[in-house]
Amino acid sequence: MRPFLLWLLGTWLIASAHAQPPGPPPPPAPPADLAVHLALAPQPDATRSPAVWLRRERHVRWEADGTVTRRLVGTLAIVHAGRGEGRVELGYFGPDQSVEVREARIWRPGVGLTDLRPVTLQHAQVGPFDEVDHYWLAYPTLEPGAALDFEVHLNDVRPSQPEGLSDLWPLGQPEPVLRATYTATLPAATPLASDPVQFAEPVRVRTVEGATEHTWSAHNLPAADPTTLLVSSVPDWQAVGARYRQAADLQYRWHGALERAVQRETEGQADPAQALYNYVVTQIDYKAGALEAGAPSTVPRPATETFDLRLGDCKDSATLLITMLRAAGVDAWPALVRTLPAGPLVETVPAMVQFNHVVVAVAAERGWRWFDPTWRFGPASYPPPDIHGAQALVITDDTVQWGVLPIPPAAANHRRRSGEFTLSADGQLSGSVEVTATGGYEQALRRAIAAGGLGRVGAALTQQLGLNVAPESVESTPPAAMDQPFALRYQLPPQPYARGQRWLALRGAVLERASLPAALLGDLGGPVRLEIAPQTTEDHLTLQLPEALTVRELPAAAGRRAAWGEWQVTYQQTGQAIEYRRTVALNQPLLAETQVPEALHWYRELVAADHDTFVILERR
Repeated sequence: MRPFLLWLLGTWLIASAHAQPPGPPPPPAPPADLAVHLALAPQPDATRSPAVWLRRERHVRWEADGTVTRRLVGTLAIVHAGRGEGRVELGYFGPDQSVEVREARIWRPGVGLTDLRPVTLQHAQVGPFDEVDHYWLAYPTLEPGAALDFEVHLNDVRPSQPEGLSDLWPLGQPEPVLRATYTATLPAATPLASDPVQFAEPVRVRTVEGATEHTWSAHNLPAADPTTLLVSSVPDWQAVGARYRQAADLQYRWHGALERAVQRETEGQADPAQALYNYVVTQIDYKAGALEAGAPSTVPRPATETFDLRLGDCKDSATLLITMLRAAGVDAWPALVRTLPAGPLVETVPAMVQFNHVVVAVAAERGWRWFDPTWRFGPASYPPPDIHGAQALVITDDTVQWGVLPIPPAAANHRRRSGEFTLSADGQLSGSVEVTATGGYEQALRRAIAAGGLGRVGAALTQQLGLNVAPESVESTPPAAMDQPFALRYQLPPQPYARGQRWLALRGAVLERASLPAALLGDLGGPVRLEIAPQTTEDHLTLQLPEALTVRELPAAAGRRAAWGEWQVTYQQTGQAIEYRRTVALNQPLLAETQVPEALHWYRELVAADHDTFVILERR
């Protein structure tokens, strides 16, 4: 028996010596539901984008009582290195909505799944009273081959859309999107309108558990694709107006202090509407709120609250101005507006979500007078440039009417600068400047002075000119004196300008000249703005020379006219005085792509003419 046991032990030892050590465990495989999407991830040589959306989905369900639930699903694959910590925008929501992260996980090759739910949901409160929550998903630095996968539910705590579903969803993202899917589920037989966006596939409609489901799909969207889907089951624009009217009507109330303010501001005023507008734009601070952010909230605060706190968003400020106007016996109503940067309004799809601003409409002999009470220190006759020519839905007591805000001419947005300078024989320069302004120029200057004071304006001028501006000399029309024409004045005390040089090369730019606020014409691949609105600028500078100095090489006059505007620069000498004049008129701020090359040439010629030098010599 013993030899057998020895043989058995030896055999086991020999087998153990030849046995292979166990290899590393196989790399973890992604779950089947995630593997389906990861299989679509492009190879690094197929795209330059650091990341690609393998899928983006938005599923919305609207109930007959106005309750809305939203489900957001997405898978973002990292393709190239260099993608650091990131965030996925979820949107802006008010107190009527709750946010829940059902799934948030990261897949890393060789590592497996990591659950992000405890840390990924972040938010910040925005709006005048922190009444809006901005939500996003945050994720850490991810290496190529990794992916973020999530599902978020956004549910109404209280019905937010009793008039019908209206939703606006941008399909494009900073990264390319391989597949975008949107579904809207409504009670059976509920009509649903959508904007005429072209998709690769037609909308699919089917019945699911007694409800109607509409599905749109888009594939292979490039980075920053502008495609946006708009859907609405609201029957007409009357219903949109009724919804806002119901929310706002209870807020038009006043107390004793507000009524006394109305009496004080309108006493002896020929135009009470203008006087009350001036009061609101100078006394009430503006901060963007729910409507501007796109949050599903359209209830303004009571006028008395905005008056007492001196703070509000667009609908709050509009409600206050309407209340004050009505207290003064002036009929006024809210008007919903879609600002120009948000794109054109789709008239065939009635939806509150299309609007992101509120202004005030006052009936006039012909049409409407428009007031934007968020236009801080801006003249009533010149509305903010981002609503020039915009459509407005005026909500009167029992109906709605369409109107169009005016597009002021270039002459209404005017800045004139005149200066008188003296150059002494030893190179000392001194002088004074006066600036007058209307329109957007006036608003910008009044607001800057109100915010920083004249001392800060003087310091900014000193930095801009490279010359010393006497701080005590800076004076202006009081910013809140909206009934007075605006003017700003300042002086340059005697200061060394070119001491010790036999000749002086001077430019109009050195003394101070106008400049196009948006000289850089931006991306040449699409429409370009020369400026935010039509404008005119004038500069008239006079330089007085002593008898000991004379001029050589005075530049010739130059000018150019084009479809979008014209400019002219002239230098002239009369005795010992040199006059520099420059006029620029921009009548067409938005350029077509075909106009960009000529516009660049137009502007370069202006800069060249404006920088021509004239040489001052000592007399022999």
